[in-house]
Amino acid sequence: MVRKGSGARGGGGSKAPVQTVQPTPPTGKAAVPVLDFLKRLGLFKEVKLPGWALFLYGLFVLIPDVKSRIDFWWDASQYLGGNVAAIGSGLTSPLSGIILMVVGVVYVVLVDEPKRPVFRQAWLRVAGWFTFGMIFLAVFAVTLISYVAQEIGPRRIYPIQGNIVRDILASAGFVGNYSVGITYVGTCYDCDGYAGDFVDLIKSVHGWTVVSGGTVLGPSHDLISPLGVAVLDKHPSTPSPATVVMDKALKAAQIPFDLLEARSFGNRNSSDTEIIISARRVRR
Repeated sequence: MVRKGSGARGGGGSKAPVQTVQPTPPTGKAAVPVLDFLKRLGLFKEVKLPGWALFLYGLFVLIPDVKSRIDFWWDASQYLGGNVAAIGSGLTSPLSGIILMVVGVVYVVLVDEPKRPVFRQAWLRVAGWFTFGMIFLAVFAVTLISYVAQEIGPRRIYPIQGNIVRDILASAGFVGNYSVGITYVGTCYDCDGYAGDFVDLIKSVHGWTVVSGGTVLGPSHDLISPLGVAVLDKHPSTPSPATVVMDKALKAAQIPFDLLEARSFGNRNSSDTEIIISARRVRR
């Protein structure tokens, strides 16, 4: 008699294969919940990037502190004049900021909009990227030109720097009259022009006069600054009121200088403070 199921229970019976589930290999792109949510909104797709870039740049230009910093960085471009100055002024104009913000918002709203198929044409995307590219190239060019002019070219007192110095000197000029002696090293290639800027600037301020000027060939190393500008005072630890105001003005305008002891040089007996312009060997 053969029992039912004996073949299944016997040692010679075959066992059913066990199926295992293999893990799904990673795709290499981990989904970020926040970015995924923003992409689902349809506002941060690649085609909308030019619109957001234009909007943010226009917004930054309208922030007073940011605009003042950009103007200061691009001060050299304004001094050079011509097309560079015009482009720089246009890029930081409040009107340009408003226009770019409006253009950016319109681009974000209209481009790739399913409800408006007419705006899905390729020319609109090309126009957006072209505008963004031109703004980027203009900003890069003005920044590069300003950097070269300030760091490599001959030193000058640029318009914004001059206005800062003039305002601080003028605030003290209403209290009293101050005299400044200005001397430059004759062997320096840009010292005469830089000293001339100081002379013209100080003479334009009420209550301030330049009582001396000229050139020297070999002043003592203790009287010149490696930064290229030395403000001399008989007692640097307790400087005169004129030196205090000049110190404040040059620092506010970010003109590098050193405050040194006058000792036996120049016109310290006939001027309230003195400036010596020499070659710039280091940059602060």
